[in-house]
Amino acid sequence: MEIGNYKYVGSVQVDDHRYPAGGKDRVMTTVFVADRLWGAPRASDDIVEIAKFPLEVVAAKLVTEHTPVWKLVLDHFKKEQSRGPK
Repeated sequence: MEIGNYKYVGSVQVDDHRYPAGGKDRVMTTVFVADRLWGAPRASDDIVEIAKFPLEVVAAKLVTEHTPVWKLVLDHFKKEQSRGPK
């Protein structure tokens, strides 16, 4: 799959079970979106399966620590939706 037109959505620090709670080390997660130019997504060496899910299903399966990342994603798409079609 070929993607392009990358756009930075945002960055947020998230708590991570691999680091002590309240410690100075945390994980910074950065979110980008891109347009699919051609091809289809496919599983490879880093993922077993590709699937589509309704947003509600994704939100229900998230661990609490990923809530700030999910908020970045939802806020981005809400803004895009309010702008209308390209």
